[in-house]
Amino acid sequence: MVKVVGKKLGRTICYLAFLAAMVFAAAGMPSRVMATSDALERPEVFDLRDVNGFSYISPLNRQGSLGLCWAFATLEQAESLLMLENETPYDEAAVRFSVRQMDYATSRNGISGYDNEYATNRNLGGGGNFYMASFVMAEGVSMVAEENMPYDTDTDGKKLAEVLSFVGSLYEVENTAVIPPMMDKELFVNTIKDMVMTYGGAYVGTGSPIGACGVKNADGTYVIDEESDCEGSANYSGHGMQVIGWNDNYEYSYCKSGSDHVGANQCDVPVTGRGAWILRNSWGDDASLAYVYLSYDSVDADFAFVTKVAAMKNRNWDNNYHHNPFEEPAYARTEVAEFTKKLPGGEELTKIKFMTMNYGGVYNIKVEADGKEYNVGAVETEMPGIYTVDVTEREIKINSDDFTVIVEGDGSSYLLDDAVMAFTKNTDATPVIKMADVDLGAEATEFDEMVYFETKNVPSGEAMELSLMRNGVDATELLNVEDNVVAVNNALVKVKIGGDLAYGGYILTASYGGKSYQTSIQYGEAMHGDVNGDGKVSSADYVKIRKHIMGTETVSMRVYYDAADVNNDEKISSADYIKIRKYIMNGGEL
Repeated sequence: MVKVVGKKLGRTICYLAFLAAMVFAAAGMPSRVMATSDALERPEVFDLRDVNGFSYISPLNRQGSLGLCWAFATLEQAESLLMLENETPYDEAAVRFSVRQMDYATSRNGISGYDNEYATNRNLGGGGNFYMASFVMAEGVSMVAEENMPYDTDTDGKKLAEVLSFVGSLYEVENTAVIPPMMDKELFVNTIKDMVMTYGGAYVGTGSPIGACGVKNADGTYVIDEESDCEGSANYSGHGMQVIGWNDNYEYSYCKSGSDHVGANQCDVPVTGRGAWILRNSWGDDASLAYVYLSYDSVDADFAFVTKVAAMKNRNWDNNYHHNPFEEPAYARTEVAEFTKKLPGGEELTKIKFMTMNYGGVYNIKVEADGKEYNVGAVETEMPGIYTVDVTEREIKINSDDFTVIVEGDGSSYLLDDAVMAFTKNTDATPVIKMADVDLGAEATEFDEMVYFETKNVPSGEAMELSLMRNGVDATELLNVEDNVVAVNNALVKVKIGGDLAYGGYILTASYGGKSYQTSIQYGEAMHGDVNGDGKVSSADYVKIRKHIMGTETVSMRVYYDAADVNNDEKISSADYIKIRKYIMNGGEL
C-alpha cells in the first residue's frame, strides 16, 4: 500500500525552491521512543561557537544568488558532528564540505548529457531539503572536500567525472534522525537540545527571518516565530539554517499585520514569548542576519541530524544500487519498499540502507538472490530517518543474476517509497565495460556523440583506452576522445570519428586492466548480402549467415540482419545462404 504524503507538501526552501518538509505520523507516537536522556545536563544557554572556549562550527558562508541554504545547513551539520565526534574544535585544517558538488549531484541539469541517477526534481542552483541531501550523502557521493569543487555561482552543467566520483568523497552517511513537529512542546525542545549537544548543530527547515514569520526584535536581532497564520502568508519564504544552540532567557515580541509579523510598536497588544534557538544563517557576516533566533514556540519547524558517518577509505563495498525516490515532487510513503537489480558479475551484499517515515517502528528485511531467500531480520527504529544494516556476516552472494532487497513495516511503520539502497563488494575482479551497439541509419554524416559506458572493477578517476576499427582495418587515427575518465561505475565519453563518415561497420573498443570490450557502430544502409559491413559481398558473408543458421554465431544488429535477409522474408534462412552463394559464383543481382 502506498500513501502520498500530505500536509506540508510544497513548502519551499530558499525562495521558490522545492519541497522542503514531509509529514510523518507523530500523533499517537509511543512516548518511550522519544524519551530524552536524564543524564544530559541542559544549560539555560548553549552555543557551539563557545564550548569551554572552543568553537564546534565552521565559519559563516554566503550562498549569494543561489538557493542552496538547504545544502549549506545539511553539510554544516555534518561538519559540526565530525568536530564533536573527534573532539577537535574548528581550525583551519578542519574539513569543509562542498555545497556546489551536492548541488550538481542532485540537480536534473547539473551533469551535461547524463541521465543522473541521483537527480531530484530541482534545477541547478535551486532549492532542496535535508532528505534529498542525506540520500546522496548515504550513497557516498556528496561529502566531498570544498577544495574539490569550490563555491561559485556558475549554473552550467559539469562533466560526469567532475561531479560523481569516489575519489574525492570522504564519508558516507550511515544514519540520520528527523524530528518533525510534536504535540508535546517540552519533549520536542528537550529532544532537540540533547541532540544538538550530541550530534552538533541541527538542520532546521523554517521561514526566512525577513519573511512573513520573521521580525526585527526590540534588541535589534531577528527572530522567527513560525505559526500557521504566517505560513499561509504570501510573504512566507522557506529557508534552511543550522541550529547552533539555544537561549532559554531570550525574550521577543512582535505584532501581527494580517498574517505577517511586524514590529511590536505597531499594535496595542503584541505577541510575546521567551526562549529561542540560535540559528546560523548562510547570508554572510551581516551583523543582524548572520545569526538569528527561532522561538521555541515554532513547533511547526522541521529539525534533522546526521547522526553517524563512516570514512569512505574504510568502506566494505565497491558498488551501490538504488532507485531514485526524489525524481518527482510528490514523495510517497509505503509499508513495503523493495529494490531489484541484475548484476553484471559476481558480487556480495555487504549493507542495506533504508529511509523510515514515522516515529518508532519495526521493519523486517529479506533478500532474494540466486534462487535463495535470506531473512536478514527485524530492525527496530526510533525516529524517522536513514538506517543502515550491515549484512557482511550473512555472506549473501549474487552471481550475475537478479537480486531483490525487501524492507517491510509492521503494519503501522512506513518507509519513503523507493528509498532502499543496496551496497555490494565485487567477488570477481575482472574489469567490465559495457556500451550499447549503435545504428546510425542512412542519413548520418558524422559521429560526434556522448557515449555512455557502464563499468565494473574500474576505479573512479581511472581512464579507459579507446580504439577504432572500420571494416576490419585499424582506424584509431580517426578517433577523437574526451572525458574518458570513469566516475561512479560509469563514464560519459565524448567520442568523435573524424573525416567523412564512410559507410560500413565500426568497432569501438574500450580497454582497461588488460581487458577489452567491443561495441558496434554501424553507419548507413547495408547492401544486400554485405553481412559483415565491409562494403562488398564475398564468401565471408555467406559464412556468417551459415553460422547464424547453425546457431554458432548470431547476426544481431538490425542493419546486418536486413543485409542477410536477401529474399526479404524477414528471417535469415538457408534460402538467403543459397542466394548469396549463387551470386558470388555466377554474379547477377541479389
